[in-house]
Amino acid sequence: MKEMGPLGEAEGIPIEDLKSKLLATKSVVKNLKIRTRFGKLTQQLRKEGEYTTELIEAKMSEKINEMIEKELTKQEKKITESAA
Repeated sequence: MKEMGPLGEAEGIPIEDLKSKLLATKSVVKNLKIRTRFGKLTQQLRKEGEYTTELIEAKMSEKINEMIEKELTKQEKKITESAA
């Protein structure tokens, strides 16, 4: 971990941008709709009884990823606007 350095440094992300992204991510994780979708996906996977990486990635892509991206963009915009 020490060799990797501070979070965001290797990617060249300025500290203020990193803070904004982390705040936005924190808001997304708290989003009830997204949490509900994760719960429903978990139930579906348990019912099917198949836990392959490929299946989980496909189901995530199909049911959750787009929603997370939209919410993350929305939260980042809110944070940027409130900082201005």
